[in-house]
Amino acid sequence: MVYPGGMSRGRHATPVKLARKERQELQSLIRRTTAAQRDVTRARIALMAHEGYTSAAISEELGVSVQTVSQWRQRIARQGV
Repeated sequence: MVYPGGMSRGRHATPVKLARKERQELQSLIRRTTAAQRDVTRARIALMAHEGYTSAAISEELGVSVQTVSQWRQRIARQGV
C-alpha cells in the first residue's frame, strides 16, 4: 500500500479537500448499516483522497479500479460531496 506523502509515478491525482462537516457526514454514512454499498465506497474514496492517499492505494484498499477512483476524485474536487 502507498501511504500519504509516498512517491508516485505518472499523473498527479486531483487533490481533494473536505470541510470538517463534509468529513463528519461521510463518516456517518459509512457507519450506517442501511447505506448503499456504492455510496459507502464513494465516501471512503473521498475520505482517503482527503487524507492524501494515492489513487493506486485507494484502488487497492477498496478493490475498485484506479480509473474509478480518479473519476470520483475529479467529481468531488469539482462538485463537492
